[in-house]
Amino acid sequence: MEKQINTMPDIKIFVVCHKPSYVPKNPYLYPIQVGTALASNKLLGMLHDDEGDNISNKNKTYCELTAQYWAWKNMEADYYGFFHYRRYFSFDPDANKEDMWGNIVYEKISEEAIREMKLNPEEMKELITKYDVISVKGRKYPEQEEKINIYEEYGKAVFQHREDLDKTLKVLINKYPKFSETVKEYMKSDVAHECNMFIMKKEIYKQYCSLVIDLDELRKIATSKKMIQLAVSKSFRCHDQDVLNIICKNKVTSGA
Repeated sequence: MEKQINTMPDIKIFVVCHKPSYVPKNPYLYPIQVGTALASNKLLGMLHDDEGDNISNKNKTYCELTAQYWAWKNMEADYYGFFHYRRYFSFDPDANKEDMWGNIVYEKISEEAIREMKLNPEEMKELITKYDVISVKGRKYPEQEEKINIYEEYGKAVFQHREDLDKTLKVLINKYPKFSETVKEYMKSDVAHECNMFIMKKEIYKQYCSLVIDLDELRKIATSKKMIQLAVSKSFRCHDQDVLNIICKNKVTSGA
């Protein structure tokens, strides 16, 4: 999805934190505390997701989505991005130090790490403004006797419930039938795009947020009280990671 470069873009990448964290000084990086409404104190030197229009008190079930909602409703930018306090994108297309999980691992965010990841405004802007969407590099599931795909892998973690995923996909397809074929293709894939990290052009980001929040509300209406009680908080957040990937895949294949 390469596009024409904007010479003076307003880029805001929110670094999601739930505890005191070091965030390098960079005009594009905005540390934000999530779940501030539920925390005993506000972290200094960062934004807080309980100000303005917010859903901070839902952080136990929405996780980093409370930061995404806050940015959607309270900040203006040409590009919106989201990193984690301990996970950043590398802006070096030739980086080749990945481990088996596709991560480039450093003991800490050092000057060496910043340099090797090309985490500087000039090179970040050059890459970001070439594309409508930048997401996590796919991780192929390891070869096993029985081939596994994204749908089959879901539910292996103790906080994931297959019935939750089925409910989410049903709601998505019923409300947004244009994603039907993309959902089928993505769930059969053996390449996972994890961590719910991305950088998006403004128009796409706002569409993404509107769809995800709408989907979450519809999903909760369609989900029984028993399932709400059974589902550990992170289960719902994992679905939104899949929804993000479905939206991106649909845009790549259809241009919609």
